[in-house]
Amino acid sequence: MRRGFARLQGLAYITWHARHLLYHILLGVAWMWIIRDQLSVYSPQLLLLSITGSVFPDVEHLVFFLFSGKRDPYSVQIKKYVWHRDWRVLATFIERGHKYNTRLSYHNIYTIVLCVVIGFIFLVFRGYPYFVFTGAMVIHYVFDMMDDIALLGYTNSNWFRWGGARTREKKVFWKKLDRSIDR
Repeated sequence: MRRGFARLQGLAYITWHARHLLYHILLGVAWMWIIRDQLSVYSPQLLLLSITGSVFPDVEHLVFFLFSGKRDPYSVQIKKYVWHRDWRVLATFIERGHKYNTRLSYHNIYTIVLCVVIGFIFLVFRGYPYFVFTGAMVIHYVFDMMDDIALLGYTNSNWFRWGGARTREKKVFWKKLDRSIDR
């Protein structure tokens, strides 16, 4: 009984610290609601597509961890938590540190502009599924920018450059963040 309760508490803890993803899902639902209200277009498939589009930009984080930034100090630290199955610390580390991971190539203003242009073209030609998907991506990126301002007081440098960062983050920063997490 105690073990089951402890697992339930652990799941609640991780869910709370992973709420950023829930925000993106809710933004996808809100985007579909706006489309339904303004264009009178709705289907459960479009709702699912909107939710997928609002979460899709975060796939870049996974690609970064596994491929392009696999030797980055941030990725190495996350892999250590996964290896040791330290899920609570992993959730807290990602929650506190993901705003400082500025080496993502497509989290920038140029991607937002490109998605807006592509989305507008799909809207004009009544390609509603594509419009829903690209619009949800735009909302994701805009939310992330506003979240940067709310949490950090400024937008990260990655929003105003094209491609991956040329500089590497210092290992000291990620180690300091690791030490700040209660165990």
